[in-house]
Amino acid sequence: MTQQQFTITGPRGYRLIVDLEEVCPDDPGNGTPFIVENPSGENSTFNCALGTGACDDTPFPSIVGTWLEGLEDSLDRYWDSKVAELEEKLTPPAS
Repeated sequence: MTQQQFTITGPRGYRLIVDLEEVCPDDPGNGTPFIVENPSGENSTFNCALGTGACDDTPFPSIVGTWLEGLEDSLDRYWDSKVAELEEKLTPPAS
């Protein structure tokens, strides 16, 4: 795990893996910065897991879905701040 990656542990052994190396300011739809992983190691993107209620076609308990729903707004704000931060670093100074 790099300094750009960290894990949030959720209920029943599920994890949310956040990988900032996947943030692409030029193409915000590209990359997978938020991955949900079940205790068996199966995973899905955050949006896919939230939308399907499963990790790699394995349904998860409702408590996990509730946990993910509770993270959604915070992850959106976090994503927006990281994209803005990267855009600022990549923007050349005005001359």
